[in-house]
Amino acid sequence: MGLFDKMKTFVGIGAPTITFNRVEDTIPVTDTGIKYNITVASEKELTAIGIKGSLKAIYKNDAGEEKTEIIASANDDGKDWIENQNPFPGKISKTQNWEYAGSVFMEEDKSAFLQGLFANKNKSQLKVILNVEVDIKETGMLFDPSIEKEITLI
Repeated sequence: MGLFDKMKTFVGIGAPTITFNRVEDTIPVTDTGIKYNITVASEKELTAIGIKGSLKAIYKNDAGEEKTEIIASANDDGKDWIENQNPFPGKISKTQNWEYAGSVFMEEDKSAFLQGLFANKNKSQLKVILNVEVDIKETGMLFDPSIEKEITLI
């Protein structure tokens, strides 16, 4: 597949779609992770070779400037799975969707940072966003599809 074909395919025409089947979108601020399930559908035959999940905090600092900080990330390419449970490579086609269950967890210092922002949520205008990107073999890392969900902290 040439570059033009890749662009045409992944910028809208026949692009794979990702949907959340389940996501922990409301969690206590002291929780350190998010679990999610996704389904990837496509009109063309594709191969999922990895997942990149991240949590980012979008907030205003003391000067009122909007900042974005990645507070957690997780990459999964199947290397840590036992053979009979490994979801990779994930085959996707018009007749076969691909499902994946994943999670993203924060380190202690990032969790403490998030709790500090939450304590000042009126001033910081904190938003936490879960982003999940599917690494598709056929794109050569160009135009990999992704999905985002805002997480509510309580």
